Amino acid sequence: MLASLAIAALVTLYRIIAKEPQSTMRFLGDSRMELNVADQLASAKRRVLVLGLSIPSYASEQALRTYDNLLSREVEINLVLVNPFSPSLLQRPNRLYLSRTPLIEATALSLRTLVNYTAKLPPLLSGRFHVYVLNMLPSVGVVLIDDACLWHPYLEDSTGLSSPYMVEPTNSGYGVHILRYAESLCRQPAALPATLDPDVLIGYLKGDTDISFHLTQIQLRAIRRILGP
Repeated sequence: MLASLAIAALVTLYRIIAKEPQSTMRFLGDSRMELNVADQLASAKRRVLVLGLSIPSYASEQALRTYDNLLSREVEINLVLVNPFSPSLLQRPNRLYLSRTPLIEATALSLRTLVNYTAKLPPLLSGRFHVYVLNMLPSVGVVLIDDACLWHPYLEDSTGLSSPYMVEPTNSGYGVHILRYAESLCRQPAALPATLDPDVLIGYLKGDTDISFHLTQIQLRAIRRILGP
């Protein structure tokens, strides 16, 4: 991941030297906390696609109000988060996160909020709002807003919010690859339409031959309790 970021930075430097038009240049930053992503999200005109581990900030009350506004303007919204039963979440050290809630439980809370939000949408709007779960950790986190793509690697020593990031147009060399990757995760068999049924989520996980099911009984009960009514 770091190698990819380094290569992207070199390409950026080359384009700056070559005086490439500003509209196609990339922007690098040290931490996504530098950005006001919420305001950018609210300004979307056509599409929003978010790919992340647990997406808590995208399941907040402020985010839900933003979705209401975007959907009324016919913006297409796709959110992809990791299956809360996936042992892949255990690869992420909880010490990195400010919340006392374990990452797997934070994911379950996000999922419950987003699925409940979807269920309350009228049919005309629900067709433009989709939530998916992914069994494996994505290689990058992505926030796609119209033709702008913000992405960051998932590093071992930092959260997605505090990782170095890049913003670039979706028609740029690397932006095209990030866009295709994120969009591919919204299609079967990469991701599953979100559900609060624990047995469906567990069955989907066990049906994936590339991973093993290693959660403890305590962890299983905690996630089931969060997803329950």
